Amino acid sequence: MSSELRNLTAICLFFAILGLGFAGWGAYELWQTHVFVTTAEHTTGKVVAFELRSTAGHNTSVPYPVYEFTDHEKQVHRATSTTYSSSDSYSVGSSVAILYAPGDPSISRIGGFAHLNALALGFIGLGGLAILVSIGVFVSGYKSYKS
Repeated sequence: MSSELRNLTAICLFFAILGLGFAGWGAYELWQTHVFVTTAEHTTGKVVAFELRSTAGHNTSVPYPVYEFTDHEKQVHRATSTTYSSSDSYSVGSSVAILYAPGDPSISRIGGFAHLNALALGFIGLGGLAILVSIGVFVSGYKSYKS
């Protein structure tokens, strides 16, 4: 095997393993979300504000919904979503589905596909893309080497 093919193999293997790591982490997060959703208490809350957070490396801010909900013991809790949301999706005063941990209402999330799964699916997609690109580059390089 030539040194060029060996280097190409090493680089492709590195990115494939990196992709597997990203996809594995995404799958783990998806499983954790599934466990949370199946064990969580469900209630309805209201969006009370938006917290603007700056994005890394950009001079822009994105809104994160701040919501309030009442748990089964009639205590009011306030939290900020961990997922950014455009103000088109929610407005202050709009009702939202809330899921919270039965023993600890401070652990809560806005219900809905994007708020629950966006990060996990992003990692799975990024990992899958890295794997596919690694395979494609390796096959292309191997065919060039053979010809």
